[in-house]
Amino acid sequence: MLAALAGAAERRGPALALRGGGAALSLLLARAPSLALARRWLAGDSHRHSAVYVTDAEGSVASHTPLLLGLMNYFERHLPFVGYFAPIGGSANPDTGDHPLDRHLRLVHDTFELKYETRLMQGVAEEEAVRLVAAGRRGELLDRIYASFVAYKEMHDMVIVHGTAIGSGKLDAEIASALESPALITAQAKDASITDIARRTLLKKALLDEHKVPVLGAVLNKVPAADLAIVTAQLRRKFADAGLPLLGALPEDRLLRGVRLDEVLPALPAEFQFGRKVQLDQEYTAVYVAAQRLEELLELLATDGDTRPLVITTRDRLDIVLGLLASQVSVAGPNVAGIVLARSGPGNGRNQAQAMLGRMFEGLSKGYQGSLLPIMSTDLPIYEAVRRLDHLTGAVLPTSTRKIQHCKAMFDKHVDANSLVAGIEAEEAQITSAARVTPKMFAHSIKTKCAAHPQHIVLPEALDPRVLKAASEVTTRGLARITLLGDPAAVAAEAKKLGADISACAVVEPKSFGGLDKYVAMLLEARKGKNLTPEAARDAVANDPNMFGVMMVASGDAAGMVSGAIHTTAATIRPAMQVLRTPNLVSSVFFMCLPDKVLVYGDCAVNVAPSAADLASIAACSADTAAAFGIEPRVAMLSYSTMGSGAGPDVQKVTDAVAAVQAARPDLMVEGPLQYDAAIDPAVASVKIKTPSAVAGRATVFVFPDLNTGNNTYKAVQQATGAVAMGPVMQGLRKPVNDLSRGCTVADIVNTICVTGVQAMQAAAATAVASKRASERGGAAAEMGIFYSCPREETVAMVESFGRFKRMAYPGCNCLNPCLGESVAGVVSLRVNQLDVKCETKSRDNVFVTVVVSVQYQVSRGQEFDAFYRLTDSTSQISSYVFDVVRACVPKMNLDDVFLEKEAIARSIRQELTKSMASYGFEIKQALVNDIQPAHKVKEAMSEINAAARLRVAAMEKAEAAKVRVVKEAEAEAEAKYLQGAGVARQRQAIVAGLQTSVREFKESVTGVAAHDVLELMLVTQYFDTLKEVGANNKVNVVFTPSPTGGADQLLAQLRGSALEAGAVQTMERA
Repeated sequence: MLAALAGAAERRGPALALRGGGAALSLLLARAPSLALARRWLAGDSHRHSAVYVTDAEGSVASHTPLLLGLMNYFERHLPFVGYFAPIGGSANPDTGDHPLDRHLRLVHDTFELKYETRLMQGVAEEEAVRLVAAGRRGELLDRIYASFVAYKEMHDMVIVHGTAIGSGKLDAEIASALESPALITAQAKDASITDIARRTLLKKALLDEHKVPVLGAVLNKVPAADLAIVTAQLRRKFADAGLPLLGALPEDRLLRGVRLDEVLPALPAEFQFGRKVQLDQEYTAVYVAAQRLEELLELLATDGDTRPLVITTRDRLDIVLGLLASQVSVAGPNVAGIVLARSGPGNGRNQAQAMLGRMFEGLSKGYQGSLLPIMSTDLPIYEAVRRLDHLTGAVLPTSTRKIQHCKAMFDKHVDANSLVAGIEAEEAQITSAARVTPKMFAHSIKTKCAAHPQHIVLPEALDPRVLKAASEVTTRGLARITLLGDPAAVAAEAKKLGADISACAVVEPKSFGGLDKYVAMLLEARKGKNLTPEAARDAVANDPNMFGVMMVASGDAAGMVSGAIHTTAATIRPAMQVLRTPNLVSSVFFMCLPDKVLVYGDCAVNVAPSAADLASIAACSADTAAAFGIEPRVAMLSYSTMGSGAGPDVQKVTDAVAAVQAARPDLMVEGPLQYDAAIDPAVASVKIKTPSAVAGRATVFVFPDLNTGNNTYKAVQQATGAVAMGPVMQGLRKPVNDLSRGCTVADIVNTICVTGVQAMQAAAATAVASKRASERGGAAAEMGIFYSCPREETVAMVESFGRFKRMAYPGCNCLNPCLGESVAGVVSLRVNQLDVKCETKSRDNVFVTVVVSVQYQVSRGQEFDAFYRLTDSTSQISSYVFDVVRACVPKMNLDDVFLEKEAIARSIRQELTKSMASYGFEIKQALVNDIQPAHKVKEAMSEINAAARLRVAAMEKAEAAKVRVVKEAEAEAEAKYLQGAGVARQRQAIVAGLQTSVREFKESVTGVAAHDVLELMLVTQYFDTLKEVGANNKVNVVFTPSPTGGADQLLAQLRGSALEAGAVQTMERA
């Protein structure tokens, strides 16, 4: 009977969503009042409840956007087909006035890319509904709504129905009753007291109860953020007394109130002319009318701080446009959201400036990589344009990517969706179950894993706007830790222009990175024997961002890399294949997200003409990748022949590949050669294959015979069906590096980052398992559960009998009795193990720091049972406690204190681990803080501070030495001058003494001559002898004598004076 029910469920396809896979059926049977009811539900009885009716306590349909988007997003993550239905549609958007459909209907349809036409998503147009109600034909209105709803509901597993504001609240309750949908009440809390909110909500519940409509609960809307906690607590108590669960409260949000640039286009209306359309998905905070001179406008913008205005001017003000463009190119320029050009005259104005702008933007788009200001143009005069902008209020449109994502995040954070589902189950006593992996389920699965264990991903293309927006989204949602490569100032300026918050991202400049030498050495080692010189290696690491990113991954500084938004596939993959290659074949797969399922295609990007052995490797790797991402691998090896219907070398290659993979991996479901239609379509498979097959018609993994076939097929499927192709996801590398399409969107980048994060987790887990097995080698025979177990020294094997623990097997040969179901469940090592934990946190002075802790631990003898059975993963448990202690201690310390108190931190870690791990049978031997690594910028700043201090000391020493040298030189010069003067004086004294002797002797020998005559004669003679010697020098041609013009008398007087001075000096020395 269970098999029959399962078969009915499979024929029906995915129905309602329940967590638990195979357990869903038994849960259904346990809750269903009767087996007949279960059969009706599984067979798709039209009376089963598969809808939630959202109704407002005041009868309004405004301000429900976060709740509606959140509900759609939640159910799409768990169910293949989720729809939206408006019983009464056709109300225009009050902000734009030009939406022919209900604005929520259009928003939901475009946001979630719903399959069916919008006309099927509404019951009766608003004008027709008003006419029927006014004519008293309410029954006819309900009948028409019901008929439309039933037809639409049959195509979906869950439908979100948005109530109406037409007429009184009674009509809304009548529609909910007619549609047999449980209701979810939403109540507006803005500008209302708690008493008023409770009164309106409970009156609505009473009205629904009167119409026999089950009420799932209530959700508050637009609650003032400051009062969220107290309002929620008080209303929860009031609602509980009335039997109404309060499922959540959505706060009033500033972002949702803001007006985005793409809302301006339909509101004026205006035409987008220049820039990048991705920039329209951002808000502006003010409107500035630029009628003044450019310098005055720039001065105003500079003084307004963080204001992000929309500037409006006329088309003839080319100076304003050019000035704002120039200021945006500058890092220090004002933060302007965009420009609106209004009509400049009675006609369309002058077009010459607009043509010039077109040529400028065309040139800039070819050479400038940054973001340019978005420029819009309207035919309205500037006064009318400003008036319309003044009346424009924020709305969520299908193009409002940031607001839509924010609405989903608000719902996930503030609404208890699990209680909502529990309410549906309790009210309807039925369960929905999705039998296959849908794209939404697939994306939700990988993002849930990433949020639980965020990995460190490096993005080399930091200046690409899509990459910056993806980095902002990923870090905001906590899906990964991101490092961007590029100049920090330029990256920050570009992010500011885009409105992207990258405050949680690290930005690294490869050329100035402190660990560059380490990366160069690693690259030289990896490329040893490839004639790579140190200079070429340094150039590659410093100037190729992809190579730098790969080296970060190889060194363990990052867990994975995503690139390719502006680089070719070859430029992205080549560094990874040079550095991260393993002995296995490097290949790739695409996750093909079709409307109702996810398939795996391989290899569509790397191997051009794989051999049979290569195809076998691709098949095994692709199957493992599919399983790792929650897709049951059923591998189809594709060819133009199905099971031998054709022959040829290509068919034989696939046949050989199938045989090889079946021999190597008997655990896999692999078949081939198969044609694509026989692999995917059960009807075709039943015709072409007569033998039972686990793959034909149900394949999930498709292995193509060559790159030509695979690449063209994935592109054809992508274009023909609108499927999202995630990839290429690389296989066969030691650590994950994945490529993007150059036409990728922000969502594509986010998905690829998440895929890379999951791969990084798998790589880390595989490394840990390999290390553990290597350290516990020797239990292989026991693990096979044959007849004996031979644990090595310092290990103990756990022997179970039919899955229940029986005894321990110690080192040596231990016999097992397979007849009694004995087998070895695993091996416990008694050796001392060491675990290195890197914990990133922030100090009290706001410095990000990575603390590296080494923990040595050992299984306590006598507690081997506890260590094996009570704890699944000891390393994760120890890491968690280390993270807890480090993140409790370090934020209370300044960075300098962290270095000083590392022993205290280590003691705290050891004490906490000893206390916590003892009950699991583990003894903590030692805990050491091995390294404290501040953020790269902080280390650079500390190095600069130390260098400046050393330079200051050196400058002081140099100045002191210069001072001593100057003083000594002055003293030496004074001493030299003194000695020189004394020598000259003595020389002159000797001359005078000689002259005196000569005069005395001359006077004695010649009579009639006075002494002064003799003296004068001697002096003149000596004077002319001196002139003679000077003139005899061959280097002197002319001799200038300083003789005065008065004649010889004056010359003699001068000579006499010199002699008298010499005599006076001699007399002084004697005295």
